[in-house]
Amino acid sequence: MKETLTSNAQAVLDIVRAANNHPTALEIYDAVRQTRPHIGLASVYRILHALVEQGAIKEIGPGEESHRYDGQLTRHDHAVCTGCGALIDLPLEITLLPRSPKQEIVDLAKAVTSHDDKARAFLLRVVQPGLAGLMDGSVSTLAPIFATAFATRAPFTTFLVGMASAMGAGISMAFSEALSDDGTITGRGSPVIRGIITGAMTFFGGVLHTLPFLVPNINAALLAAYIVVAFELVLIAAIRHRYFGTSWFLSIVQVVGGGALVFAAAFIFGHA
Repeated sequence: MKETLTSNAQAVLDIVRAANNHPTALEIYDAVRQTRPHIGLASVYRILHALVEQGAIKEIGPGEESHRYDGQLTRHDHAVCTGCGALIDLPLEITLLPRSPKQEIVDLAKAVTSHDDKARAFLLRVVQPGLAGLMDGSVSTLAPIFATAFATRAPFTTFLVGMASAMGAGISMAFSEALSDDGTITGRGSPVIRGIITGAMTFFGGVLHTLPFLVPNINAALLAAYIVVAFELVLIAAIRHRYFGTSWFLSIVQVVGGGALVFAAAFIFGHA
């Protein structure tokens, strides 16, 4: 420290640095009186304030009566014991034990049944991966499906291409989501659960506008597929509006714009 400490200030500083329980001013006062019986409580408060101002110790707590003092100046976090109220130092890097897929499913089921579907954990572990899959399946498979329909005018051939595209996209997205983030740092939960959600929603998004091509008439199949695609895009916009607060207008413009670009590619290659 740059400033010279008085004997009383040094005694208070030594107490704070030696303590491992983040003492309050009263606890520091009681401890320092063991060696300096004539020190007053007001003096201890003034010394603590000065030490905090000098950067020799840290002050923790929102209110005057609940202030605690920490002599450890290196970066670290704290946890509060819900039983006794003790303030505990935590290391900067904390390794959390991964939760099993079974535990994840139980937690997510509780969130659904309790209508806690806007909680951060639910958004990160279910809504976000599900939405990413639905968007990919609904949009990315448009090009191969409709290009095949335009080029061959064969509904069942288009159906087979659509099923293959939806299945391939679902598998790819499932592995991409599961392998890109194991959840230990981001807190997004089990990669297995997120991968399954993403893959399933990708397949769902792709297969929805594939099923109309089971209709033997290509014009009727295309008309039905157009309606299904419109429903998918509105569904995506609704999810973004419901869970992420995106305005209806902006969401519709963004989603329809992306779908239009992919459909344009399908039209170009389907009529080449």
